[in-house]
Amino acid sequence: MEVKRSSDTRIRREVVGQLLEYAAHASAYLSAERLRGRFEAHLLEKGSNPDEVLRQFLGGDADPETFWNLVETRLRAGQLRLVFVADEIPPELRRVVEFLNRQMASTEVLAVEVKQYVGQGLTTLVPRVLGQTIKPSASGSNCCIALTRFPGSLSPRTP
Repeated sequence: MEVKRSSDTRIRREVVGQLLEYAAHASAYLSAERLRGRFEAHLLEKGSNPDEVLRQFLGGDADPETFWNLVETRLRAGQLRLVFVADEIPPELRRVVEFLNRQMASTEVLAVEVKQYVGQGLTTLVPRVLGQTIKPSASGSNCCIALTRFPGSLSPRTP
């Protein structure tokens, strides 16, 4: 994941190359064992049980061993998800994300635009995911949720 502000002009070229480099190195040099070690060390340092935190995150009766085996399998296969995060995703970056998704079968590339709204003593972050491909459901119908009202007292704010 690479996070940049939209005012950072590097978001258009340098960051794309940087994220692709991370992906190339991750699939070649990272292992689930190494990731798990870092994950567990971080949580133990905070006084948390890594297996419990993972089970809570995954939900249900998830098995940490099964999860980490899947991580290893996906790393070895190059099945990765690359995510760009910014307060505004420029159209040029969106086109790059869409192009990469069409070209890279085993890697998903996403851009997440996070807008901040402030009003009435509240701050709300609203993410918008760009680049996901919608796969038709078995029934052929798609489910949509429409927003009929958005509080007019909220105004966008750039931090």
